[in-house]
Amino acid sequence: MAAGIGHRRQRPARFKLELVSSAPRPCLWVSQETEEDAHTALRAGPPPRKPPHSGILGTLPPEILTTVLMNLDLTTLHDLRLLNTHYKEHIDTLHAYTVLKQHANHTLRIMLRVKIAHHFPLSHLWHEFRQPHCRTCGAFGPYVFLPTLTRVCNRCLCTRHEFQVAPLDLMTGRFPFAQDMARELPTVHAFPGVFGGTPLEFFITDEVERLVSVEEAEVAVAALIARKYGQLVDPERLRRERLGRELRYSTSLMPARLKAGNPGLANWFYEFARTRWMCMGATDLPYWDGKRGMAESGIYCSACTFRREYEKTDEEERGLWRDMGPSPLGNHVAFYVGDIGGHFENCRFVREGYVFGAKDGLSGGLSNLRDFFISEDGIISLSV
Repeated sequence: MAAGIGHRRQRPARFKLELVSSAPRPCLWVSQETEEDAHTALRAGPPPRKPPHSGILGTLPPEILTTVLMNLDLTTLHDLRLLNTHYKEHIDTLHAYTVLKQHANHTLRIMLRVKIAHHFPLSHLWHEFRQPHCRTCGAFGPYVFLPTLTRVCNRCLCTRHEFQVAPLDLMTGRFPFAQDMARELPTVHAFPGVFGGTPLEFFITDEVERLVSVEEAEVAVAALIARKYGQLVDPERLRRERLGRELRYSTSLMPARLKAGNPGLANWFYEFARTRWMCMGATDLPYWDGKRGMAESGIYCSACTFRREYEKTDEEERGLWRDMGPSPLGNHVAFYVGDIGGHFENCRFVREGYVFGAKDGLSGGLSNLRDFFISEDGIISLSV
């Protein structure tokens, strides 16, 4: 393990699904009572209340009550808190809910905002929150793929088919009977905003887009066809047909002279149509280290960030993830504090030298925070 310089990000999910606002919260209700009315009500005291009734939950042993609450989805838990003070106290004292609300509040807000929270029990999110590894490659995963609530790293999110999302209408366009699939599949209602894989590759949408997991939708459509027609269909075949339709649609937008004279441009249109929403179906999910009692959003190598993001090296021009092997080096790779020392040992940008704080003050569009020093033992200090 080697020492080095790293940093965190203020907005880990920037250009993905995130909620950031500096505006004050609007006043939802303004009292019209006069000052005299207020003093009269104060002298009279509060109206008498009946003691809240906790129903059957109040009669359950604590262990069973915890199990019941952990198997409820987030939407139900939020609604249950509003019933009375007994339910609110039961939920607010639930350890998993308290820790998630304190350290992964942004994740909870996103799940409610994109209308995905009612598909998953609290125990599912709690399980992903307490393990740091990407479910496909084992690297540190700072994100959660919302349609399946699966922890994922940035590389797998942007390259693997199982983490690709697409508009629901695109997935069910050829199958009118599959329009009701939105009721069964977790559907992410992506709100208007700026989305993209990097600060230099993004697009802006001004309307809500219903997105589903491509892999989950293919399996669901194949199952619907089997039930309706008694015919087994390979999801891979559906994928090829869908991509073929996208290619025909994309190339139909180009003039005939371009299609005939530049087949490479037709392929570019095809790739754009296929990968428009790649990397978009996720938000940030920090890792809860119960032994240390801390949440880790991910540490980034400052030497990689400075060289790749600001100096635009040849490696970046060849592609973010190309020719980087199983453990890619790059400014979009997050590490856990206990693992980044292995990266420092092999990072040529660290060996070539990096001046502490060199990247600070530069605007790369990723909200990089200030540098800190990481010792060989994984101890963080704010100065060298």
